[in-house]
Amino acid sequence: MASVFFFLALAATSNAKLFSMNEEINKVQFTNWMSEYNINYDSVEEQQQNFEVFVRNLVIIDERNTKEAAVGGTATHGLNKFSDISP
Repeated sequence: MASVFFFLALAATSNAKLFSMNEEINKVQFTNWMSEYNINYDSVEEQQQNFEVFVRNLVIIDERNTKEAAVGGTATHGLNKFSDISP
């Protein structure tokens, strides 16, 4: 439960990173994302595979936001219903 509150506090900051080295925080994000977009998988294996893609996408989102901020841009990349799909 503490990780949920940590994630919510982190998400509330303006320069929040989505990826965490803490796998539990990433799992909470994934679970919340699945709930928000009503995502269901046919098997535990499929869910695990999509979780791994989701985490890789968190890294990509953070990289893009960092690059955007570095050039003074205003675009913000984030999660959407396709966040478990390989780029």
